[in-house]
Amino acid sequence: MSRAEAFLTGAVQIAGPLVHQQERIVSVKLHPDAISVLQLQPVLNSWKLARLVSWALPAPIGRASVQDNYPLLVEEIASATEEAQVDGVDAGIAIPASYFNTSLVTLPYFSEAELRKEAEDLEFWAEFDPDFTNLEGKVVRYQILYSNENEDRTLVLVSALSIANLDRFRGLLLDANLLPIFIENEMFSLLNGIYARLPEDDIYKPFTVLHLCPGGSMIVGHMRGRVVSKKVEISDFDEALLLELEGVSDVSGEFWEEVAIRLSEQVKQAIAFLVEERDFPPPDKMFLVSEFKELDNVEALFADRLDTT
Repeated sequence: MSRAEAFLTGAVQIAGPLVHQQERIVSVKLHPDAISVLQLQPVLNSWKLARLVSWALPAPIGRASVQDNYPLLVEEIASATEEAQVDGVDAGIAIPASYFNTSLVTLPYFSEAELRKEAEDLEFWAEFDPDFTNLEGKVVRYQILYSNENEDRTLVLVSALSIANLDRFRGLLLDANLLPIFIENEMFSLLNGIYARLPEDDIYKPFTVLHLCPGGSMIVGHMRGRVVSKKVEISDFDEALLLELEGVSDVSGEFWEEVAIRLSEQVKQAIAFLVEERDFPPPDKMFLVSEFKELDNVEALFADRLDTT
């Protein structure tokens, strides 16, 4: 198992455990205004990109409900799959983190077998975390990150998703003639991709990810098995400006300076929340993942403003 496959797999795989070994995986990514389909082929202990198609949707969907755009998305996924000439059907799709209720829960010591039995009653989680109430109609996955009997402590990453939303994303793949094997929390997909590419010397060091996306921008931090996150509150006006970056040749000048200051302050506030409320160390390394086009312009807006590399 590769580092990528080993990292948070229990919490990531909402679709359920794999039932057979995949020879090829089709990955579907929904962007706010585009769709991407790619196929991965196994190579020794890794994967290589074998097919790729990415194109703009007829109209941007942002973070609108999948149900509102269901026929369009099915048609686009099927068309992109055909255009990419994929020859596999086992597929995965990442669901925006905003659909999930995710938390790091501290429990008394439990063995794996004991916790598995207790977790059969979903209301068990509400005893230790007030965010995990009313779980009826939801699928819940968890992973033990740390457990020590002497300390009487077990640290568990828990993620819950409504069955209705799970079925909608599964349905997108099934109706596009694909078999849903991986249904992932997008937040964990981002961490997986970065973690798998870290040098060996850095895999135990904390890092943060700034994920910029219309309606769902967030800061995510990972440190020694811990995952913390905070939404970045970007105004509709500034999101509209970010969407216009594709047609901007130069983001210098007083107007864009003011935009950069507002955006940076919102990111700093989110980071401060992680540091002060979630006991996450002030980050010295941040990865930028943007759903907005013209990444060079996005990078320029944040350059030298966040005190990170």
